[in-house]
Amino acid sequence: MRRGLAVLTVFLVLGASGCVGPEEKEPVSTTAPVVSDSLLQQGGWGDKSTEGDKVLDDSFGPVRVVAVTSTEIYYDTELRRDVKADTMGNFDQDLSTFFATRVDFDPELTTIPIISSMVMGEVKDDTQEQFETQLEDAGMVNVRETDKSSLTVDTGETAEVYEYSAEYRFRDIEVPVTDGKTMTIQGDTMRVNGILAIWKHGDDVMAAGGVYPAEDFETSTTTDLTDAITVSVDIDLGLQPQRYRNELVNLIKTVE
Repeated sequence: MRRGLAVLTVFLVLGASGCVGPEEKEPVSTTAPVVSDSLLQQGGWGDKSTEGDKVLDDSFGPVRVVAVTSTEIYYDTELRRDVKADTMGNFDQDLSTFFATRVDFDPELTTIPIISSMVMGEVKDDTQEQFETQLEDAGMVNVRETDKSSLTVDTGETAEVYEYSAEYRFRDIEVPVTDGKTMTIQGDTMRVNGILAIWKHGDDVMAAGGVYPAEDFETSTTTDLTDAITVSVDIDLGLQPQRYRNELVNLIKTVE
């Protein structure tokens, strides 16, 4: 649970499939995506990091297309703080993450309508592939797409939404009982869900989503400290998967 949920630092790196020619285009300017500050504050999303990269430099027939991204990643610091306090510091990792990405193109997609759909198709395919790869690189297993739907975002466009399920095996946890005495909580498998939304916004492509715990974590164990003393420990982190999913969906809708 500790390291695996570091997947929560998930961000998009859309794979370039073509060969870069000898004459590089000038860098494409890009603008950071905008997300609702009020929703971020209400949800306890405190920390943020920023990424950017050239993600496509390819020829579609006679037209050469270059694309760059600007990605902002947000971490649910309130959830992390609460779980750390509830577990006496045993869990101190990000458990839920949200990201928003803007992809800018040169030339702009509206100026190349004939190949615009081809470019969009490649971006969607690469975005999904990289999202799945990020989950696997973070230690997730059995990563699979579980659903595909659509979502109307606040700017009026329709996003294609892909939902994922994965599993992570976390390590044993040592819980102090008395001076010099600890109890071992055996490692187990925890389900994690992911959401990825992609849509066209003017001349840009937007991608947003995140990862969150798909179930609460509950367990109990019993240890004999002496021949006369037996201690039982029950753990319930009180995780609320549906609440985390709703927060992510509401944040996705505000991205522009």
